[in-house]
Amino acid sequence: MAKDNPTRIDTQTGRGKLTPRREPYWHKLATRQHLGFRKLADGSGRWIARYTTTDRKYEYQALGDELDFDTASETARKHFKKMGSGTDTRYTLQQAIDDYRDHLEVEKTGRTARETHQRLIKHTADSLLRVEVSALTTAQLKRWRDKMVKKSDDAEAVRKSKDSANRVLAMLKAALNLSFKSGIINDDTAWRRLQGFKAVTGARVLFLTDKQVASLLEKTQGAIHNLIKAGIVTGARYGELATARVKDFHADNGTLRLSGKTGARTAYLSNDAVA
Repeated sequence: MAKDNPTRIDTQTGRGKLTPRREPYWHKLATRQHLGFRKLADGSGRWIARYTTTDRKYEYQALGDELDFDTASETARKHFKKMGSGTDTRYTLQQAIDDYRDHLEVEKTGRTARETHQRLIKHTADSLLRVEVSALTTAQLKRWRDKMVKKSDDAEAVRKSKDSANRVLAMLKAALNLSFKSGIINDDTAWRRLQGFKAVTGARVLFLTDKQVASLLEKTQGAIHNLIKAGIVTGARYGELATARVKDFHADNGTLRLSGKTGARTAYLSNDAVA
């Protein structure tokens, strides 16, 4: 059985269990709209509405004291509607990306949120970040996507840049879809029309000849030499080898237990590899 949330404000019993403090306890009503309850030392409380602006600043409004949750919620919603927050035309691409970062921090991990946010900001010009999401066009987004493609006679370099552009495009579309699903934006046509580049996800297959392998081993030494040699005789990824430990190797049955980005697996070794 799930435990009760110790900070819930939507029931009288829950509010009664709150610890008095200056900072209100918050309940999310909608994107950028929160209802707060400040528990006072005498056991009473005050209701507050908080709205987050597009430049990530808070605007507060006192709602009253002797209210139940439903009345306080309705009062807050009327306040938000009156101030026009439900149809805020100033919602920019920067704000959409920032909100997506906050979403990932909850749904995924802090690292994923940071890396995604940094990558989107890196590839998006300030002028585009200032554009209102409701005013974005497919042509604008296509130019943004195409600028990430390298201009080169090297077909493989171009393919890789298109593959990378597709991944960044997927991130941006996820951020924009969040604003659409949250009800901030009413139309997703601009980015729904834009698709990624086709047939660019396959990596180039490359094998070294025996002569190239011998040359590589001859020109390396120390730890990197050992790592390369281990990769050659086991076929394992270098990340798997870097995390492998002595206990993972079993000489009696010729196996090496590996763990990497594709999960755990057992590599079966040749006699030369065991030696």
